[in-house]
Amino acid sequence: MDEPASEDQRYVARAGQTRRALLGAAAAMVSGCVMRRGPVGQGLKLAAESSPPFEASDPSWRRKLLYAAEDADIIWSILGRKFGLRENQLTPLWETNTVAFSKIRYGARGAYSVTTLEVVFYTELGSHRRLQNWLNPYTGTTRKVFLPDPQPVTSACDAASHCERNVPESLSIAEVESEPYWLGDHLWAHSEKRIEVRATNADRPAFTSTEFLAYQGNRAELAHETVPAASLNLEIISDWLPWMDMAEQEGGLYTRASGSKLRTPDELPGSTLQLLQSHFPKIARNPFQFSQA
Repeated sequence: MDEPASEDQRYVARAGQTRRALLGAAAAMVSGCVMRRGPVGQGLKLAAESSPPFEASDPSWRRKLLYAAEDADIIWSILGRKFGLRENQLTPLWETNTVAFSKIRYGARGAYSVTTLEVVFYTELGSHRRLQNWLNPYTGTTRKVFLPDPQPVTSACDAASHCERNVPESLSIAEVESEPYWLGDHLWAHSEKRIEVRATNADRPAFTSTEFLAYQGNRAELAHETVPAASLNLEIISDWLPWMDMAEQEGGLYTRASGSKLRTPDELPGSTLQLLQSHFPKIARNPFQFSQA
């Protein structure tokens, strides 16, 4: 969810086209039986005996977990921290505060579209103040922080959730989704997203990033709510951002964050609302008043 500025190709080009490609990461998921204790004398029983009345593999449940069961406006609020990773050592660099406003709209035969306006803030460590200039702890130089202005992105999907995004040619996104599964009363859905930014006619990407997302929701919410509550855990492994001026230095960035799905802007953290009101007042006043991209 913390993506580079794909439209500002001239900025990316200045950063050089020799960024080291990020090695692909593989996540292994180990599944097992969850045990619960029954009444005295009955010993242990498998929790699978009380499995939900619907199949986790049904794509409509993932869609409901991430968004909603019908036309709706939803919000994902995500807070985290970005680290520098060098020689197996993590150095905290700044906080991340992301809010994604999404509109899901259903069409014929189960098709749907999702248009999202994502607003990303970098803030000072231990503070909610927006980071404007950053002191590089590796080089001792101060760099101006660069983040793109928010732009809506639309994904058009069929009933099986095979989607196409309207992204610039310079940006490629490859996403792999694991089959959702039940763990107790919670549905889990994992995905891995590989992002590359490549300047025109470049031999190699200027920036690469791999995101690991884990969404979870409660069975009762999923069964009975149109917009069920949900949460996520996010990890990102990426190259140094071009504006950091780290050139060909070893290492890269690691991001760890958590988030919640919200129904209204009033549920956003106070720090997020304040940042929106200060820096994007139009979005703060009407967060869903954007057209399909």
